[in-house]
Amino acid sequence: MIQTGQARGLVMADLDRLLRPDDWTTFGIFQPIKEAGALIYLPDQVLDLTTQAGFLMSGLQSVIAGNELTQIKKRMLGAKEEKRRQGKHPGNHLCLPFGVGYDRKAEEYFYSPEADRVREAFMLFSVEGIHNLYELGRRTGFSPQTLKNLLRNELYIGWRHYRQKRAPERKVKEDGRQGDRRKVARPQNEVIRLKVIQQPLIDEDVFFEIQEILADKSNHFTARRAAASDLFLFKGMLRCDHCGSPMYTVPGGKAGSVKDYYYCRNLHQSWIRKNGKKVCDSGYLRRIRVEEAVISFISENLASKEYILEQLGQMFSASRDVKRGREVEDLKAKLSRLEKKRKRALELHLDGYLEREELDTTLAEVAGETQRVEAKVKALAEPSAPVTLESMATVATQVAESFALFAFWSPTDQKMLLSQERPQFWIRDGCVTRFALRFGGKEQNHRGRGSWPPRA
Repeated sequence: MIQTGQARGLVMADLDRLLRPDDWTTFGIFQPIKEAGALIYLPDQVLDLTTQAGFLMSGLQSVIAGNELTQIKKRMLGAKEEKRRQGKHPGNHLCLPFGVGYDRKAEEYFYSPEADRVREAFMLFSVEGIHNLYELGRRTGFSPQTLKNLLRNELYIGWRHYRQKRAPERKVKEDGRQGDRRKVARPQNEVIRLKVIQQPLIDEDVFFEIQEILADKSNHFTARRAAASDLFLFKGMLRCDHCGSPMYTVPGGKAGSVKDYYYCRNLHQSWIRKNGKKVCDSGYLRRIRVEEAVISFISENLASKEYILEQLGQMFSASRDVKRGREVEDLKAKLSRLEKKRKRALELHLDGYLEREELDTTLAEVAGETQRVEAKVKALAEPSAPVTLESMATVATQVAESFALFAFWSPTDQKMLLSQERPQFWIRDGCVTRFALRFGGKEQNHRGRGSWPPRA
């Protein structure tokens, strides 16, 4: 509102309500206030950032407020850490696991009556051998994720073990409020492990036997996920025919190949949260069935010279010119919209609603996009190279020969050919509906590092 001139000042109880800096970049909040000539109204004074006195006072008061906040945090976190080293609980009761309480007066940990449910979960896992967390949850009333955490918590054998701490960088929520910082491993000299309950809920031998079982389960699951790139033959080459999005993969983990799936990107939880609902009608497709369908399609069609010639003939038919004309019309309409956007930005700037920097950024974006669209129009306006029957037959022969024995090759040889040709297959209900082959330069699909699930 200050930048657009709708507001001419800020009213606040103290300057630290505007800024309590903990890094130098946060001082940038003063710049738009200064450029707009707005005033800051405080109970005891009015600050004008365009003056030398206002510049000095705002900077000094902000630095002092930031230093006070840093000192408060330092004393608070230091006191909490000292309590942890003394075997006391510095946090809220919500920070304790289920069935464990803390007496503030006596400064002692204790097991509450609810701990019997936790003991039952340990006994079912150890004595009856129920290692499936979902089945264990049905019997005890805990969720699988809660059980995984409970079975690993050393407070049930009387030990308080601090192996993690909060990272220093801040995390800001979408509404601007500060969120929980991520947890990181403590250095070896900062790890705290103390005996805080003398009569444990679970015998230590039973507890550590369970830890070995959980570790084996985790290692088996993660090892199969790490080898997921070798499980899926057509990873990076499948698209959903319902919505056109890429398909992801998910390995079956303990269930093995029975639950290896290809699925549309729009079915992933992150995309559903982004769109607010499910936007694709496809489902999870078994890896084995999908790959059998694609290999069958390759053997029956891509290995056939006549089929390839038919597809090439359709591609180079007169309908291609009609499609090209429609594409040119769409691009010209886009150029018209870009010109309207440029004029609108200039009008907003002249009316005082758009700053010069924002205007320059908008004009640069419009100019760049206009240049790209004009290049496309120019390329489409050029006459296409004549295609002869001989050249089409040559291409069809090369494709057919490449895929003639594909179904009989080893997975290694199949992947080698696919990595060179990079075909694309559209899948609907487990069947191939259309395909695309690149001729000439080969493109490699982008694969993000450290992301999961991987692109299919």
